[in-house]
Amino acid sequence: MSIFMSKEKFLKDVSLTRESRQLEKRRVFTVEQKAIDIIQQFQYNIQSIREKFSIYDELMKSGKRQHAEDILRSQVVFLTSLRKKSPTSKRSESGG
Repeated sequence: MSIFMSKEKFLKDVSLTRESRQLEKRRVFTVEQKAIDIIQQFQYNIQSIREKFSIYDELMKSGKRQHAEDILRSQVVFLTSLRKKSPTSKRSESGG
């Protein structure tokens, strides 16, 4: 008894018909803003983050630790939201 399929059986089972299952269309992301706009938005976001750290430092110096920690938490939420949804891209279906 052979573990391999015979050539005749293999050829009998081969079909050239298209499978009924088809792959989903892939989503394409199209950038709509110019590079300079993206860079300016990035620089604005970095400046905003730096300003929040100075507020954090002031709150810590004045003994308001809980408020200072809230600033750090808000920064994490802010950065996470930027990663999840970028204002510079638009979803569109690929035609095809």
